[in-house]
Amino acid sequence: MRALHHVLAACLSFSCAWSAGWCGEKNTVSAAPPRRVERPGPLPNNPELIDWSTAVCPVTGEPVVPAWTQPLLAGWVAFSSDSARREFRDYESEYRHEAHRQLVQTTQYRQRNCPETGLRNSPWQFLPVEGSDIHFADVRARDAFLKRPQSERLERVFGAQAFARHFEFVPLQDRPAAAERLPGGARQPADDPRTEIEVAAIERRLAPAMQAQDRNWDRLMAPEGVLGHTASLDDNGKPVIRLLLKKLNPQQQLPTKIDGVPVIPEPLGEFFATQQSGQGGELPDDGGIDWHNATSGNPRWVSRPVPIGVSFGVSFPGGSCNGGTIACRLRGLLPDGTPALYLLSCNHVAAGVNLAPIDSPLLQPAKVDNGCVEDLEDQIGTLSTYRVLQFGGLANRVDAGLIRTTERDAGNATPADGYGLPTSHPVTASVGMFVQKYGRTTKNTHGRVTGVNSTIVIVYPGGNVLFTGQLIVSTRAPSTVFTRPGDSGALVVTDPGRSPVGLLIAGNASGTVGILNRIQEVLDAFNPLHEVTIDGE
Repeated sequence: MRALHHVLAACLSFSCAWSAGWCGEKNTVSAAPPRRVERPGPLPNNPELIDWSTAVCPVTGEPVVPAWTQPLLAGWVAFSSDSARREFRDYESEYRHEAHRQLVQTTQYRQRNCPETGLRNSPWQFLPVEGSDIHFADVRARDAFLKRPQSERLERVFGAQAFARHFEFVPLQDRPAAAERLPGGARQPADDPRTEIEVAAIERRLAPAMQAQDRNWDRLMAPEGVLGHTASLDDNGKPVIRLLLKKLNPQQQLPTKIDGVPVIPEPLGEFFATQQSGQGGELPDDGGIDWHNATSGNPRWVSRPVPIGVSFGVSFPGGSCNGGTIACRLRGLLPDGTPALYLLSCNHVAAGVNLAPIDSPLLQPAKVDNGCVEDLEDQIGTLSTYRVLQFGGLANRVDAGLIRTTERDAGNATPADGYGLPTSHPVTASVGMFVQKYGRTTKNTHGRVTGVNSTIVIVYPGGNVLFTGQLIVSTRAPSTVFTRPGDSGALVVTDPGRSPVGLLIAGNASGTVGILNRIQEVLDAFNPLHEVTIDGE
């Protein structure tokens, strides 16, 4: 009997969280200039230049030992022991799924086309399949894939014939981790695996799409069911405008190209301000439990000083029962120049969508997590100021409010299971950037920036609100969602660098796509009067 045959199930989970560029982001890492590798022609696929740090053995599911490798297709597969390698050689066909996943995990291969249709991938339509983000041509292809049994899904992605059709080999010099190991190719430490030159190249490629958006704003927003548009890149690194739709109507005539830039419909559904609301303590994610005065304690209450990324919300007479997330702690000034400490969150969390009086108490946990009861013993600050949200089709850039607090009441890092202390210096987001956030509901989740210069209509209590200049983030493995109600106000930072990128304000119904204010614009909204800066590393 095969001694290791029955440990196959242990191999069925791993993450491609570091494999920037293989699925739907083809040119975000391959666009680097040839300065890293000063030699002609393709480089040999040397296993010593592969990053095995997160790889798992296709036979045992355990971490690999780089000494135990063998070639597979155009790449290499590593094992946890020599006996596992021998098992694979004897029964290779039984472990092919796991071996192919390792090739993707180690960025030796990347997805080329949709496993359901064979057509070009959409960066918006994807599903985590055993820890890897698998992209689809459109929502119909993704839904058809979901209807298949689990075993059939794996075969359609990682089976021998499917893998050959839908994945392609990544040259060594195009892999960020390998490029660091090449002579003369070491990168400077950075949050994003791409160099500044690569990011600048992406921004130059996006320029035609952004210019076309600005020139044709009315035309893009005119068709029925259009909720917005965003500048993005297709799988070949070419600029596109993605038209954000409430739903796809095959009979509807939509623009296919504007000023020479392709326009791609993306049916993502409506976007909602992601506060958690409840009536009488009925909380969808807490099973209707009223935690107020619970004998075992409120699980959303945290000891003081409270970390960032946890439940809190405003309380005022006539205000609704809702709550959101603390983004971060800020250092700044009062209007009279006195030094002050603030917490940052959304207007709709901290100011009740323009309704809360200044100096209203902010409670941790939020009322929605305390049986919709105001308990002033939970107060950690008071509302200091906010940016007014404009309705009636007027454009907004930020949804933000400042809460005055103290070091005794509020800390500046996430809980221990989060990313920790953010840095003090915001960075500019670009398409393909890996990000993460920590929020009240879904805690630490991971995503990638898939759209910039975004116009979007968001559903708020009291009506629709139009935003311009936003960022769009889509979920990436190992996360299955990026945001849920209650995550509003979370700070989105680079992954793994922790540099602030944006303030999470909204998401779609499935939770796979989030809308962000640019964090620098949020800070600028309160400056120079308050001179706020992020209190971080």
